[in-house]
Amino acid sequence: MHVVVIGAGPAGLAAGRYALAQGFDCTVVERHTAAGGLAATWRRGDFVIEGGVRLLTGVNPGLQAYDLYHDLGLLPGLPLTELSTLCRFLDERTDRAIEISRNMDRLALELRQLSPDDAEHVEDLIRGTKRMGLLDWAKMERPLEIMTTGDRLRQTWRLRHQLRYFGGIFVQPVSALVAKISHPLIKSLLLTLCAPETPLWYLMMLLSTFSHGQKALLTEGSISLVGRMVTSLEEAGGKLETNCCVKEILTEQTAHGDRAVGVRLANEEVLEADYVVSAADAYSTLYEMLHGKYLDSAAKTRFREWKLCRPMIQVSLGVARRFTGETPLKVLMLRRPFFVGETTVENLSLRIFNYAPHFAPPRKTMIQASFETSWSHWNALAEGDRSGYEAEKERVAKEVIRRLELHYPGISRQVELVDVATPYTTWRYTRNLQGANEAWLPIPEVIVSAIPRTLPGLAHLVLAGHWVAPGNGVAGSILSGRHAVQLICHQSQTPFHNIRT
Repeated sequence: MHVVVIGAGPAGLAAGRYALAQGFDCTVVERHTAAGGLAATWRRGDFVIEGGVRLLTGVNPGLQAYDLYHDLGLLPGLPLTELSTLCRFLDERTDRAIEISRNMDRLALELRQLSPDDAEHVEDLIRGTKRMGLLDWAKMERPLEIMTTGDRLRQTWRLRHQLRYFGGIFVQPVSALVAKISHPLIKSLLLTLCAPETPLWYLMMLLSTFSHGQKALLTEGSISLVGRMVTSLEEAGGKLETNCCVKEILTEQTAHGDRAVGVRLANEEVLEADYVVSAADAYSTLYEMLHGKYLDSAAKTRFREWKLCRPMIQVSLGVARRFTGETPLKVLMLRRPFFVGETTVENLSLRIFNYAPHFAPPRKTMIQASFETSWSHWNALAEGDRSGYEAEKERVAKEVIRRLELHYPGISRQVELVDVATPYTTWRYTRNLQGANEAWLPIPEVIVSAIPRTLPGLAHLVLAGHWVAPGNGVAGSILSGRHAVQLICHQSQTPFHNIRT
C-alpha cells in the first residue's frame, strides 16, 4: 500500500515514518526546497537563521511528548540546552526587570515585591500552577475517532486530578486576570506568555511544564530536529521529494462514495496513492487542492469565525559581538512604542543565540527581534507595491536596531547581516493561512473541539498538523501524524505498530 504525505514539517515527516513502520510505502512531498515547514532554518552567509521552533516541550521522561520523540529516534541524542530562566522582562520606562525562573516560589516573591497590590492574584496563579503538576495533554494513545468507551474512561481517569482546571475560573481568558492586575510589567509578562484570549489553565500549564524542567532550547536549531526526522524517514525506505508543489488531490467515485487516489503536482506529474495524508495548510488543502468540494458547515464556520494565531515579523541580525551572560529569551517593554502599519509595537521579544556556536562564526552572535504584526499590511505591500514592501522591511529593521542600541551600545556598527521575515514570507514558503505562525488561536472553544481529521464524503484522505491539533507545538504535530496513520490502519483493517517496540 502506498501513502503520499503532503508537507514535510514535523507532522508530515512523523506521518511518513509511522506509515513506513506499518510496512506501507511512503512518499512525502514538500513545496519548498527543504523539509521543515514552519520549523524552518536557513543560512545567510556565515550565519544561520532560526525561523521555527522556539522551545521544545517534553524533553525528559514523564510526558508522552518524550515517548513520541523517543519513538522517532529524536531523544535521547538531540542536542538540547537546558533553560534555567524562561524569559527576562525589562521595562524601559522604570528599568525594572523580572525573570521567570523554574522556581515558582521565587517568581511569586519577585512579583509580590514588585507590586504588593497584586499579591492576591499572583498567589492564585502560582498556587494553581503548582497544584496542576504535569498535565500530559498529549497522552492520547488513539485518535478520538476510533477511541472505544474503555479508552475514553481511561483517559478521564488519568486526567481526574486536572479536570477541575477545565471549568470555573480556569477557563476564563488570561485577559480577565490581566484586567485585575495593576502593575504594567506584570500585565506585559502575562500577555507575552499567552495571548489574551487563551484560557488561564493554558498559562498555568506552560509555567508548570517549565518549572518541571520539561522545556529546552534546540542547541543546533530546528534543522537538527527536522534533519533527524528526514534521516529516519529515508533510512526506513521512505522518499522525500522537495520542490514538489501539490496542485490537486485526485479523487475518484466508488460505489461507497468518493476516495482520494493520489495527487497532481504543479508540473502536472501524478503520484498515485492508496491513501493521502495532508499535513499542509488546511485552507490550501480544502479550498484549493480539493476545490472546496468536501466542506461541511462546521469547517466553513471554523475558517469564517475562528481566530488565527497572530502573525509575527522576525528581524534577524548577525552581529560581530558576543553576548556572554545574557538570557537567551528576553522581552523589552518599550518606553516609546513605534508603528508598523496599523499595529502599535509596544514590546520586542528578543532571542539571543549565545548558547551554541552553530548559529554564527566565532566571536559573533545571531540575535532576533520579533513582534506581532498585521497580515493585511504586509500582504497589500507585497502584492501591490513591491518596492514599498522592501522599503518597509528596511525601515522596520533600522527601527529595531535603533531600539537595541539603547541596551547594547555600539551594536548598530556591529551588524553584519540583516534578514527580515514578514507574515508574507511565512505564507510564501508554507502557504499558512494569512501568514499565521501556527494555526487556530488556542481559546477554550478551539481546545475542546474535536476537529475532524477526515472529510465528509471523501475516504482515504486524512488530515494532520497543527490545523487539527492546535496549540500543541511540535509534540502535538508529531502526535497528529501518528494519529493519521492510526486512522489509515483502522480504515484498512491493518494492525498499528509503534516504530520502537
